[in-house]
Amino acid sequence: MIRSHLIILPTEGFSEEDLVNFLDILDGKVYVATPFKKVAVAKYGSKVYPDFSTEEIFLLKEAFFDSLIMIADKGFKEFINNETAGIFARFYYAKKPVILSSLAQIAFAKMDLLLGKTITFNVNEFPEYLKTVLKLKVRFADLPYVVDGNLITTKGRDAIYDLEDSLLELLSVYK
Repeated sequence: MIRSHLIILPTEGFSEEDLVNFLDILDGKVYVATPFKKVAVAKYGSKVYPDFSTEEIFLLKEAFFDSLIMIADKGFKEFINNETAGIFARFYYAKKPVILSSLAQIAFAKMDLLLGKTITFNVNEFPEYLKTVLKLKVRFADLPYVVDGNLITTKGRDAIYDLEDSLLELLSVYK
């Protein structure tokens, strides 16, 4: 069975290293979506041409994809909207693996979609968000990645490789 993964990126404010590391560990087809199908420009200038807009993904059924991955550093603010919240919720409640990397999880914490969940993020690089997360009733674990049901959060970069075995297991459980 060929798997199909969806990666959502902000139009800027993400690390190309995070993206490349996910592309390295994912098996199957990978599709990328951005707001308004705009070209995504990474931290060091790499450009990613999306396959879809987030608007198109919002209208598609989550059944087309085996997992949802959202990657953002400071670009996480682009994820704070009803459309992205709806995409997150549909994948999450369909019991598909939802992976939030680096700071993407801050967006969903701010929208109260992670209440009572345990997450991690790159607290060493972005310590200013720890108070925000705790204030929003989200538990924080200073680990490379955290699996809380079908929600996976990573610090990004090298933590993505630590996640590889757990991701393969989750993909086989949540079909």
